[in-house]
Amino acid sequence: PFIKQSLAADGAIACFSSNFFSFSLDADRAPQLKASVSWLPLLSKNMNDTDTLYKELQADLDRISGPLFEFGETQVRKRGMFLPFGATLKHSGEVGFKAASSGVEYESSIEVLPILHEGLRASVKQGGVAAVAICEWVKITREGGKQTDAMKVLVEHERGLTVAFYVPCHKAIFKGWAFEGMFAQQTEPEVNAWDSGDAS
Repeated sequence: PFIKQSLAADGAIACFSSNFFSFSLDADRAPQLKASVSWLPLLSKNMNDTDTLYKELQADLDRISGPLFEFGETQVRKRGMFLPFGATLKHSGEVGFKAASSGVEYESSIEVLPILHEGLRASVKQGGVAAVAICEWVKITREGGKQTDAMKVLVEHERGLTVAFYVPCHKAIFKGWAFEGMFAQQTEPEVNAWDSGDAS
């Protein structure tokens, strides 16, 4: 693999009481993915087909990922980390933002992710969803590099493409958090919102 990923230590964070719920962000005001995103070598056997699909779906990837990164960055600057949260992109272009909780007073990504995955799968079954995404606070180790914190947004599209976007970051003494350039890599589904036979 070109990067190794592990969940960041979440520590203790007060959480919400409901299991899976929506919250509001303004997707239209969120920063869009830039054309300069580094695209790492793909896992697909047919790189040309995957690159073509990536370009075709760029608008969808852009719309669902941008606001998640914006909210994640806000949480990192305020709290130094965050628990996973997600989003759905409808065929109409509407983005719905989702969060989850195990219901306990303090929790970590390990408890939250399965609930978030289940909720997103349920949203897809209701119909009209083109893509789902999850934003996580993780630790990554790039090939030949050192381990670093990162924001990760994984997007699964109904047409069968799954892409993980990463923004490495670090906290500088007396200067707060610094965010590096984004890079992307095709990866395997984690939410498994669509059966392989459903991709079109």
